[in-house]
Amino acid sequence: MTPALSSLRGGGGGPPCQNPPRCESGPGACSSMSCASRARPVKSLWEKGVSDGREREPFPLPCLSSTLDGAKPSSSKSCRRLGRRLHANTTVNSLARGLNQLAAGGVSKSGEVDAPPTMLVQNLSEVPRDAQRDVLRRLIGVAKAQPTCPSDLDSKRALGELLKESSGSYATVARGAVAPYRSGAVSLPRQAHAELELEALLPPEWRGKLTPESLLLPLEEGEANRANWDGDAYFDEVLKGDEMLYVEFVADLAAAGMLRFDVDVKESTAPFFVWKDEEGNLRNLFDLRPSNTRFRKPPKVRLLTPEGMSRMEVESGEHLYSSGYDLKDYYHYIRVPKWLSEYFGLPKLKSELLAKLLAKKGLEELARQVRIHARNGLIEPALATLPMGWTWSVFFAQLVHEHILAASVPDLSYLHDQKVIGEISGKSERPNHVFAYLDDGGVFGREEGPVNKDHARVLDAVRQAGFVDHAKKGYEATTSWEKLGVMVESLDRTRLMVKTRRQWRLSLGIAELLRRPCVRPEEVEQVVGHFTQAFLLRRPLLAVFHHVYTWLRRAAAVSYTHLTLPTKRIV
Repeated sequence: MTPALSSLRGGGGGPPCQNPPRCESGPGACSSMSCASRARPVKSLWEKGVSDGREREPFPLPCLSSTLDGAKPSSSKSCRRLGRRLHANTTVNSLARGLNQLAAGGVSKSGEVDAPPTMLVQNLSEVPRDAQRDVLRRLIGVAKAQPTCPSDLDSKRALGELLKESSGSYATVARGAVAPYRSGAVSLPRQAHAELELEALLPPEWRGKLTPESLLLPLEEGEANRANWDGDAYFDEVLKGDEMLYVEFVADLAAAGMLRFDVDVKESTAPFFVWKDEEGNLRNLFDLRPSNTRFRKPPKVRLLTPEGMSRMEVESGEHLYSSGYDLKDYYHYIRVPKWLSEYFGLPKLKSELLAKLLAKKGLEELARQVRIHARNGLIEPALATLPMGWTWSVFFAQLVHEHILAASVPDLSYLHDQKVIGEISGKSERPNHVFAYLDDGGVFGREEGPVNKDHARVLDAVRQAGFVDHAKKGYEATTSWEKLGVMVESLDRTRLMVKTRRQWRLSLGIAELLRRPCVRPEEVEQVVGHFTQAFLLRRPLLAVFHHVYTWLRRAAAVSYTHLTLPTKRIV
């Protein structure tokens, strides 16, 4: 038995009932209160000679009735109360069956589970052992604390969000799924910020490394990689098919200070978009796969993930406070050197159409540059800011943010996953901790006042650097917050958990996937990836995917296949 299960053992209790009621539909499937079949006696651990005879073993756990047997309550309030109890019992039974399977040794190679028969009880008073009652009480508490499922989420949509499938309407698509361009839906800086040069924002040890020799592969290796890349960059279909709409899009980029017209493009890219939120806003990305073939692999990025957050500790009786901020259009504010723009070219367009539109917007200087650098009536603009899609963008974006914090608040401890994260308390030399996650950041601490004070210092530093924060997305010190896909409540005790919508998305999505007669291996891989992110809060849970990883390796060469029984039971 695992430590997690053994910690659920209770004390005392008499011998188990030798004739518990059992559902005929099999172990763990008891949902009827009127089931009259009887289970065979289960040999106790004491009889096997591995117990002291006090019958403290909680397994197998019985199941609670989850269906109505008898007259329906007359009042609507009683009906709602009964409905909540029966729904909680359904959740408890699902958890109990899973624990019983784990206690019985899990899934065998043949896919069978040697689980003992499960008894059915109507309430806790019918449970024969104290240890079983203690475990069931805890499971009931878990079921009652489970947040309500969002009203707009069902199993099909949940799976679609996990697989980032589009369903045609921006109100029902998954965040991150590829989306068609819509004018006015893309967030861009309101004006150019030429002073935010990447080289000036980097720490001193990196300023001299922003050169072709440091970032590009040797010429022969780069050419070989490029030759192995078959195909062009993906271009948004809407912009590709509408010349004037593409001209307007390029003019918007130019007005935001994101383009150069005076470079000789060596490698081309193309814009595409993904859903940013449920309001229909779009995130602008660029397909830089052809350009990326010419660059070296960037260093590993140090980020704070749910795994790192789960290792933070506070003293008993104390709360974990957190503040947060979000930088607006962060990547678009950081300008890259001119030599890098040569590898970030955009599709060509008619120079006169673009020049006239820029002049109409009052951007006469940009219009003049377009006419000067046009060739044969065409202009090939190049990106002047850090593009989302370049292999080095995440590294440089994180490095810039970290450098701003290190220079402005050196007295605060910086958090990331590769650092040993221990107790956050007033006893430490640095009681408050700061973190940066690309365009997000915040402060952790145990006292509200000091956290707010340091939050103001950090926010003032990023503003002085030239960046703009989202006023609506930032917040001061609080004990209940959501950050990086994690939800934290610090009322009676501090608890870290997956966000409510993500919890239900995983639960409903995996149920929908398992209902499919055939699945694609890449679909299973995507879903497992979402579970992996959630399980980082409790890393040992990742061990349950052993059979899934084995199945994925075997199924990699096929398009559609059936899930094997051990894999299906795990996922």
